[in-house]
Amino acid sequence: MIKRLLSVLLFLIIFKSNSQIIYVKNDATGLNNGTSWQNAFTDLSTAINSTSNGQIWVAQGIYKPTTDVNGQVPSDVKLNTFNLKLNIAIYGGFSGVETDLNQRNWVLYQTILSGEIGDENEYNDNIQHVFSSEYVNLTSNTILDGLTIKGGYARNSNGGGIYVNQTSDGSFKIKNCILEENYAVGEGGGLYVFNSNPIIENCIFRKNKAYTGGGMYLWYSDAIISNCQIYDNRADNFPNGGYSSLTAGGIYIGSYSSPKIFNNSITNNFAKNEGGAFVNDSNYEVIFNNNIVSKNQSEDGGALFLGWTTYCFNNLFFNNKATRYGGAIYMDYDPNRGQFINNTVVQNSAGIKGGGLYIDGANVDVTNSIFYDNISPTGTQIAAVNVYGNWAPDFRFCNIQGGLENLATQGNAIVYQDNINVDPLFADTDNNNFHLQVSSPLINAGTTNSSIIAVSWNGANGQIINFPSTDLNGNQRIIDNIDIGAYEFDSSLGINKTEKFSFALYPNPSNGYFNISSNTSYDSLSVYNILGVELFHKSTESEMTSIDLTNYPSGVYFVHFFMNDKKYISKIINN
Repeated sequence: MIKRLLSVLLFLIIFKSNSQIIYVKNDATGLNNGTSWQNAFTDLSTAINSTSNGQIWVAQGIYKPTTDVNGQVPSDVKLNTFNLKLNIAIYGGFSGVETDLNQRNWVLYQTILSGEIGDENEYNDNIQHVFSSEYVNLTSNTILDGLTIKGGYARNSNGGGIYVNQTSDGSFKIKNCILEENYAVGEGGGLYVFNSNPIIENCIFRKNKAYTGGGMYLWYSDAIISNCQIYDNRADNFPNGGYSSLTAGGIYIGSYSSPKIFNNSITNNFAKNEGGAFVNDSNYEVIFNNNIVSKNQSEDGGALFLGWTTYCFNNLFFNNKATRYGGAIYMDYDPNRGQFINNTVVQNSAGIKGGGLYIDGANVDVTNSIFYDNISPTGTQIAAVNVYGNWAPDFRFCNIQGGLENLATQGNAIVYQDNINVDPLFADTDNNNFHLQVSSPLINAGTTNSSIIAVSWNGANGQIINFPSTDLNGNQRIIDNIDIGAYEFDSSLGINKTEKFSFALYPNPSNGYFNISSNTSYDSLSVYNILGVELFHKSTESEMTSIDLTNYPSGVYFVHFFMNDKKYISKIINN
């Protein structure tokens, strides 16, 4: 009995230690020991250095690091950095009175962790890394949540916002954070990760810049990146300098990485050479599904530059631009069997070849996808150069505007089977609504033949890759037979196609204002954020011509329609 009581007591002591809360508030006037909001630490570096586990709650305000990665005061103030430590979770978004994590609001009460220590109009005198972790094997208990991380300048280095270099596989979480205006004269303006598997969820990466991976650079990483907005990032030269890579304005994936990238909006990023939005240079398989990718620009691959095997499912690519090859996507040499299934590629442009898609030696299956209104001098929709080995791409059950005449090929013969050339009948292209109208010939026109779309694929490093069960709206992928393109008709409402109902929320993504279009009536709607919190409810049809989210933070939201005692769900993205 005594041994049992001692064991329980020891457990309670450990539990209390692991769940302790340390408070940080830059204008606190108490004992400065972190035990309460009144007695909060006023310096975040002190709080981090004083604990080995638990939670740190940080009130609104601006905080700058005062020690280096080892907790010491360096001779060069630019080496100051907040330490990303094992088993420490740092939460922002507090006003300074909360008693529960659910009470915070990281949009209203911004917690800004800044590397800006010099002239506010200059970035080259800033702190090198706002957050750093070196040679520490982090775990999912290491969390950054509800923080704005900005103003890091990694001169001749990587990771201006966050720099993580681990000795072996580990993980950490970044959630509800904004990484903005961070720079790296190297790799990963916002985030640089080596040998770690971060979970990045509901974050914003914007206005970051690097030579490679303006938004983020990941290698030896099986990251999960979901429900994020990645926009206005650049891979470009810095003043008084030049570099040959200049790839991946948004996301760069390097060797030995198998990340999953889904449900993101990747918009208006720029790379001087390759991949305005995204570059895959991993020798392992990368999964890229259910993303909206628009208005990105580069020399080759206006949106995506795929150097190795990528599984692209249910993505929308529109209004991307390449000044040379591949207005939306450039697929480079790859003897493996990549998959490009149920994507919508529209209104992209290339200066030389492949307005929608350019293939240079990639051995890829292109299935159930739409190529429409893309432009370039050669291969208006698609151009393929197949001069390696004895392989070439396969095109099956796609809708390709102009058919073979708009698909320029060279070298090995392609497979071109069961494709069609029709007007997709999109709902409203003027407002970037690329759902299908009720009369679209693409409804039920795709294939789920297991010899063409496998139940699953085996990855090189042992992972199993499955075709998603949901479409780009996050709803049921197959109703009756599968449709061509990223959206399954009426899957957002769960209504059988034979009922001939049509609902649309547009434009989507939007800067906060969404129109509602429907040819049937419904009773009410509710809007929920990604945490499942109901934001508002409208109960009369006269109120339901639009949804206004201009006063709500950027992110993914869900609209619940109610009709005849049934609920139907649609996903929208507020930019």
